[in-house]
Amino acid sequence: MQSALIVTQPSEGKNNLQKLTQLLKTQDEGLNNLYHAIEQGIVSLDSTLRIRINAQKDEREEVQAELALVKRDQPSPFKVSPQRVAMAMDRLKSMLLDQSLGYGKQLLRFLVEDIQVKVGQMTLRGRVDLPGAGRSMK
Repeated sequence: MQSALIVTQPSEGKNNLQKLTQLLKTQDEGLNNLYHAIEQGIVSLDSTLRIRINAQKDEREEVQAELALVKRDQPSPFKVSPQRVAMAMDRLKSMLLDQSLGYGKQLLRFLVEDIQVKVGQMTLRGRVDLPGAGRSMK
C-alpha cells in the first residue's frame, strides 16, 4: 500500500487532521490484514514480506508524527465555567479601575470599539463578543 505524507499548513489543520486520521486508519487496517494472513498461514513470512511490513510501519510512524503536529496546532476545547468568566471579568474591572497599574486605557482600546454618550446614557460596543457581555460594571 502506497501512501503520501501530507504536508500541513495552519489554515488546513482540520482537513489535514481528518485526512491523516483516515490515512492512519487505512494503514492500520493494511498491517492488520498482513498480520492476519501470516497468522492464518495464508502467507509465509519471507524477506520480501518483511521489507513490505517494515516499510508500512515506517509510513505509519510518519503519519503518526504528522498527525501529532497537526493536533498540537489545533485549538484544544477548553470549557470555561461561569465562575471563571465572572472571576476574569472582576479581574479586568479591577485592572481598569486601578490607575497605578496604567492598564485602563490599553484594556479599553482592546475591548471597546465604540463609546456613545447621550444625556443620561452611555453605550459601549465591544470589539469581540465576550462571555458576560452586557453585564454592568458597578
